[in-house]
Amino acid sequence: TDESVERDMANVREQLTEYKEANDREVQPQDRVVVEMTTTIADAPTSDQGAPRKYVVDVGENADDFDKQIIGAAKDEERLKGKTVRYFVKVIDIKAKVVPELTDELIKEKTPFETVEALRGEIRSGQERHFKQLSDDLANEHLIAKVVEHASVEYPDALLRRELMKDYARLSRALGERETTLDAFLRERPEEAEEFDREARKAAERRLKTGLVLGKIAEQENIEVSEDDITQEIRGIAEHHKTQPAVVREMIDKEEAMPRLANDLLRRKISEFLKASAIVKARTIPAGQPPDEIEEQLAEAEDAAEAEAVPAEAES
Repeated sequence: TDESVERDMANVREQLTEYKEANDREVQPQDRVVVEMTTTIADAPTSDQGAPRKYVVDVGENADDFDKQIIGAAKDEERLKGKTVRYFVKVIDIKAKVVPELTDELIKEKTPFETVEALRGEIRSGQERHFKQLSDDLANEHLIAKVVEHASVEYPDALLRRELMKDYARLSRALGERETTLDAFLRERPEEAEEFDREARKAAERRLKTGLVLGKIAEQENIEVSEDDITQEIRGIAEHHKTQPAVVREMIDKEEAMPRLANDLLRRKISEFLKASAIVKARTIPAGQPPDEIEEQLAEAEDAAEAEAVPAEAES
C-alpha cells in the first residue's frame, strides 16, 4: 500500500540521519552527546571512588530521570545526580540529530538508486514480492495442516516426550535469562506450569504428527533436497540482501542453521507436490488483506504445523 511504502521511505530517511555539531546551545531531546561520568560513593575511601569515564549518549533513549538531568545542560557543564552514590555528569560534546529530506542528489550519493522515485519503486516492488511470498507461505501451511488433519498417525510415547522436552529446554533457557530456574518455576507457579505443559504438549503433538506425515510423503514420492537446491536457495537469499552467496553460507554455517534451511526447502517441495496433485484446495489470501494480518496468520500457521526436522519414516 502507499502507506507501507511511505513508512519504508521514512525508514530510509532515518538511516541517512547525520549528527552535526551543536555546542553553541544546550542539550535537547534527540541530541547525541558525549558525557564524562564520575561516580562517587558517600563515606567510601578515595581508592573506591570511580574514575571519570566517557560515554556516548542518545538523549531520549535512557532512563527518564537521567535524560532530565542532561537536557538543558551546556557544553562543559556538570550535573549532579544521586545521594548515597553520586554521579557527576559533564557534557563534553553536543551533536544535533538531522534527518535529511530525500532528494535525487542525496539518493544518488547515498544509495544505489538514481532518484527518489526509483527508490520508491524498488521499495514497492520489494514489498509486493515480500507479501506474495507471505501469501504463498501461508497457503502452503494451511495446505499442510489440512493434509495432516486427515492423516492417521501412530507414534510411541517416547517420541512425544522427546519432542516435549525441546519446549521445556527452551523454557529453561528463557527462565535462565531472567535469573531463575525451571525448578523454581514449576514449584512457585504451579498453575502457570500446568498451563504451559498443556499447551506445550498440544504443540509437540502437532509438530510430531506434521513431521511424520511429511516425512512419509517425502519417502513415498521420492522428494529430496539436493545440494543444488540449497545452493540455489542461498543464491536467492544473497540476491535479496545484495550480498555474496559465500557470505550467506558462512552465516548459515556459523549459526548451524543448514538443517533448518534444508527442512524448509523440503516442506516447500512437499507443498508444491500436494498442490500439483490437487489433494486439497490451498487457501488464498484475499486482495487488500492488511500485511500485518497476513504475517500474523503465517506465524500462527507455522507455530501450529512446523516441525524442527522431517523424520524419514512414519506409520500413517
